Amino acid sequence: MKLLGAAPFTLFVWAAAGTLVGCGGSGAYQAPSAQSRYSYDVRTSSIRLVLPPSARRAPERSWMAPDAKQNDLLYISSEMTWDVDVYTYPQGRRAGVITDDPPGFQIPSGLCSDPKGDVFVTNEGYDNILEYAHAGSSPIATLSDPNEAPVACSFDPTSGTLAVANVDSSFGGGSISLYTNASGTPEIFSDSAIGLVYFCGFDDKGNLFVDGFTTLPSQGGVFQFAELPKGSSSFTNITLNRRVNVPGAVQWDGTYVAVGDVKTGVIYRTNGAGGKVESTTRLVGTNYDFQPWIQGKTIVVPSNRSIETGFWHYPVGGKAHKTIKIGSPYGATVSVAGK
Repeated sequence: MKLLGAAPFTLFVWAAAGTLVGCGGSGAYQAPSAQSRYSYDVRTSSIRLVLPPSARRAPERSWMAPDAKQNDLLYISSEMTWDVDVYTYPQGRRAGVITDDPPGFQIPSGLCSDPKGDVFVTNEGYDNILEYAHAGSSPIATLSDPNEAPVACSFDPTSGTLAVANVDSSFGGGSISLYTNASGTPEIFSDSAIGLVYFCGFDDKGNLFVDGFTTLPSQGGVFQFAELPKGSSSFTNITLNRRVNVPGAVQWDGTYVAVGDVKTGVIYRTNGAGGKVESTTRLVGTNYDFQPWIQGKTIVVPSNRSIETGFWHYPVGGKAHKTIKIGSPYGATVSVAGK
């Protein structure tokens, strides 16, 4: 994520040389050696690897397996390689990679998908959102999000609207960009109570829920949750009856509006506008899970500070029953194959 309002400081640590290999993959990622550089994000207390372009990218161009289109696919963005890796779902066999070459991703962050199987990648560094067809290796559309910092998205099947969460902007403060029919120029909405917008998610009626911080945590910022009702231009702020340390993904799980706590690995299943937590899912073994994806009775969780993305039973939680190796994963989504 971009850092505005406070300057990051850089740590120097020793890292052992080695490789990180994608599950069933044909490419290997060379881990940094000697003095690798990490940056510290004051908003999230997150330490992130900073690599030069030559080391950041996997040694391959975009590709998809010949049979990828026939399978449901899991897409995972990586902050280590700045690529989006693709796996068959739920098998976890590597089916491809999207590198957006050229010009290359610039901090691919949150992901989402629509009922057709199209996948949207928030490309924070270039202030845009790239759309890919199911199993496609080249974008079919690019949505401009000028002067914003897109980090997450959600698609509303009731209206065809794409919502994009902008953590901040060049004008100050986070916002939500709404793209009618997932195209064109967005309408931009902001909530004065949420200075940094992290995630967003539509419910089954087309109401949009968002979370974030009031301001930088280092400045005393606290978690905020709000609703942008369908057809409204004003947010309604909501007080949850649970404490959230670091705002996580917001997603409709089929019954509840699920809200994550990145720091604790907890998913709160809320009644949305009422602010009541109806049940809690605890994920054992996560390590900063920014943007998981709920797919039926499974939740796929990228653990950003590790080299693993895990599969948990949902809403049971507990320990992961399967993992995929991928460096510093950030966001996940499942694209369903056409029938």
